[in-house]
Amino acid sequence: CTAKRVRLPSPTPFLPPLTTPTVAFGIVCQLILDNASTAEMDRYLELMVSVGLPIELADLGIGAATDAELFHVAQLACSPNETIWNMDRLITPEIVYNAIKGADAAGHDYKVRNGIKA
Repeated sequence: CTAKRVRLPSPTPFLPPLTTPTVAFGIVCQLILDNASTAEMDRYLELMVSVGLPIELADLGIGAATDAELFHVAQLACSPNETIWNMDRLITPEIVYNAIKGADAAGHDYKVRNGIKA
């Protein structure tokens, strides 16, 4: 049995399609939502960097996305029937937006602390 790679369409024109890199950045967002410690976050970020996965928005090619565009992404993530509703806490577009911004900042901080060129 061989798995077929599926590319889902992008929910907005400025975002890349839902692929491994966008899902990987979503993991960083999840860590922010879960209030992961710096040590835990660094463990994940180290692994992601070692296999070439993105840890900040610029790595996805959308480092110049506006706050309005990122908030729109957060709204889409909070649409009915999205998996975000499986979380065990209240989630709002504002919370998701802040997680996106926090994940971007955490990825950037990790690169700076570890001498990784952006």
